[in-house]
Amino acid sequence: MAAAGVVVSAYLMDSEQVVSSGFCEVGSRITCVDVLLSPYASFMGIPTAGYGLAWFAIALTLSILSTRSEKMRKPLLAWSILGLLGIAALVYVELAIINALCLFCTAAHILGVGIFSTSYIAYVSWHESLEQDS
Repeated sequence: MAAAGVVVSAYLMDSEQVVSSGFCEVGSRITCVDVLLSPYASFMGIPTAGYGLAWFAIALTLSILSTRSEKMRKPLLAWSILGLLGIAALVYVELAIINALCLFCTAAHILGVGIFSTSYIAYVSWHESLEQDS
């Protein structure tokens, strides 16, 4: 999921390509154009997708490390919780402020929720196994 998030975020980094493709234009409220051309499409001069790309890259690294060391499941879970907070803020901006929904952004949000879900399940199962061993 994190690798897919890297790909989606990298694609969103090229907002001109996304906007010109017309692929994401489904209707008046489902439109990548309105989202990607809004003032909220960047923060401190960095495209919002750039933050997503960095988040997914770190999530990918933590995911790989957590397969090698179960102790890395806690940092992955913490990172995914941070991601959920970002997703909540971005969805709020899309729906309440811009009044438009970007399909590619939504795909990234779904991937982020999926990373949280799987990291939570992995952490809980690891934590339960520790309790059974004690």
